[in-house]
Amino acid sequence: MRKSASLATVAVLAALAATSSAAQGTPIDRAGLYVDAGASFAQMNNAYQLIETNGAVNAKSEVAYAVGVGWGLKGSAWRLGLQGDYVTQDDIQPSSTFTLITAAGTYYPVATNGLWLRLNLGWGQNRLSTGILNGSGGGLAAGIGIGYDFLLADRKLSLTPYMQYMGMKTNAYSGDWTGFGIHGQLMMFEIGLTVGYRH
Repeated sequence: MRKSASLATVAVLAALAATSSAAQGTPIDRAGLYVDAGASFAQMNNAYQLIETNGAVNAKSEVAYAVGVGWGLKGSAWRLGLQGDYVTQDDIQPSSTFTLITAAGTYYPVATNGLWLRLNLGWGQNRLSTGILNGSGGGLAAGIGIGYDFLLADRKLSLTPYMQYMGMKTNAYSGDWTGFGIHGQLMMFEIGLTVGYRH
């Protein structure tokens, strides 16, 4: 199901890009401050391991949330900014809450349409809880994404369907989990929608 959804999203975005390019529209001014927020359907593979055990993998679909802020460079195809992602798994014990803060570089390959490609790199934190034992661990987070901005209201507002893959690794957990030797990783594939504003 995830593979078919991915292929469908890529096909739709490619068709939109081709249509917009053929139209030979006016180049879009992307300079200035922008903010966006949205939600996604996320397929998560949350793996964690204790020393001297084989560990476990929790594969589950959840709703993830994202916010972004940044600056479009004048005369450039790039937007640079920060992105925050949040998702929780609370129906599997121990529950996991992931918070990822990453630097985001968004590139628009065609000046006249809204197709973009994005790279993310930063830090992630996972809070692990059983209700009795609580602690957190952090590690490197990275991601890639593709999306399309549909511009509204004199190009100040945007609706953006997107597809994103994010991952992070945690090296050691603190709090009540100190000394348990827990480490793990998150792999998350998302299909979502954001609403944005450019000033």
